[in-house]
Amino acid sequence: MAPRRIDFREAFDRWSRICEVERRDVDARAAKGETLVSREALDHLCGLSVESGLKYLMITRRLVTADRDGDFPADASNRRPHINELWDVFMAKAGGREGTALLRDLGGADQLKVFQTWSSQNRYAADDTVRAGEVRPRLDFFKRLRGVVAQEGA
Repeated sequence: MAPRRIDFREAFDRWSRICEVERRDVDARAAKGETLVSREALDHLCGLSVESGLKYLMITRRLVTADRDGDFPADASNRRPHINELWDVFMAKAGGREGTALLRDLGGADQLKVFQTWSSQNRYAADDTVRAGEVRPRLDFFKRLRGVVAQEGA
């Protein structure tokens, strides 16, 4: 069987749809004053969405070169970054006209802090480990990214 080709655009679209459904559910429950147990899930989905979207943009805009399977290039330790590390990679690669325009469209360099505390391990965390004050800026970035990615396909 041939290896599956990685498609960050399809992954972004999938995780974005799921993230949007979860965001609406969290907002509806919060509006009713219900105890939230899904903020950790929303945060995780948001991280997956943004990671896929940024990897897609970085490859599409040729800020990095995908490997032969379409995957994001591994670092010297053969690791591929999660979103909490990916913004630093993006900032290092975002020189030149393409990167500058993309950085502007994503909200500027101050976005660095938005995902620094995000952790893939939060999916295993106890309820109320992730606070609303952490998730909201991530969702705002997600919305900007979704707009930028949508323009790529236009």
